[in-house]
Amino acid sequence: MTELALFCRTLIGLACASGLVVGFSMTPPSLDVPKDDLVIPVYETLRITCRGQRTLAWTWPDPTLVAQELNVRQAKQLPSSAPQRQRSAVVSECEGQPGHPYCKRLVLRGAQAKDTGYYRCYYANVKAIIDGTTAVSVYAFIRDPEQPFLLRAGQNSNLETLLITRHSTHVTVPCLVTVPDLNVTLHAYPTPLETADMKWNNKLGWTVPRRVVDNPMVLGIVCEARLNGKSYQSAYLIHNTGSKVYDVKLFPEDPVELMVGENLTLNCTALVEFNTGVDIKWAFPGAESNNMVSIQSHREALSDATEAASILTIPSVNVTDSGAYVCNVTSMTPLTHSKCSSQCTKSHSST
Repeated sequence: MTELALFCRTLIGLACASGLVVGFSMTPPSLDVPKDDLVIPVYETLRITCRGQRTLAWTWPDPTLVAQELNVRQAKQLPSSAPQRQRSAVVSECEGQPGHPYCKRLVLRGAQAKDTGYYRCYYANVKAIIDGTTAVSVYAFIRDPEQPFLLRAGQNSNLETLLITRHSTHVTVPCLVTVPDLNVTLHAYPTPLETADMKWNNKLGWTVPRRVVDNPMVLGIVCEARLNGKSYQSAYLIHNTGSKVYDVKLFPEDPVELMVGENLTLNCTALVEFNTGVDIKWAFPGAESNNMVSIQSHREALSDATEAASILTIPSVNVTDSGAYVCNVTSMTPLTHSKCSSQCTKSHSST
């Protein structure tokens, strides 16, 4: 497994930490659900209450779903029902209990198949989010007989590319399901699949030994299931890829000082193993509200590696653009962690 590399510069209040929870005495948050898995019929309501010793926050499977935030008084005024099949999420404060003074309730109405996955409650003011220490999770299946296989974010069809690194000993075929007891079988094409040592997990998919997909006759893998007399498939093309992120640099390397009205340009460049897919994300002041930001991507194959770059540009900066600018580079394979580099900029008035 590729090790995590973190490059930080402590500038204008930017701090670096190991990610470990140090110096806190706390118990993890707790949920009001009695088990690790929940099964909710499609278009019904998912309701989970979390309590803990510190300020709480929630995450859920669909990152595009925006929840309405309410305090205790506003939550009591919320209608108890909503139009059928209208999808909405509400995160509201609720009354605490002895030993757990903080409470936050998540209500998802009109739940859809794409809401299948982990729901995590965590301490909002603690950097490290660790289940069992600073967080607690529950997996919810949104049971949809019309869509038994889960289409992941950005997936528009039942055909995906399965990236396999040369270091992996096992391969996970992520044919995720919305129906937890679905009988899923695995097949290869155009040749039969060797089925020895395969394992099924309804939250992960099929795990198979690497030798199975290394067969040159295996071009793709198909998950199949039958439900209510209908046949469903989720297919995967096999593609060998790299996984290592060798280095990440953020340019300019030195602190940036600009006059109000000048343009800011930052270049985050990652040197990765040949054919490695990477996801480059930026975090900076006003990232969610500044619609003037431009981010352009560039990729170039070198003689012994691949260079992937992301260029962030903010025209006519203001004082509110001052702060830490962080570039996170993550290899798009399940066997690697992210690398990151950080930089700050500070704006000054011309007067």
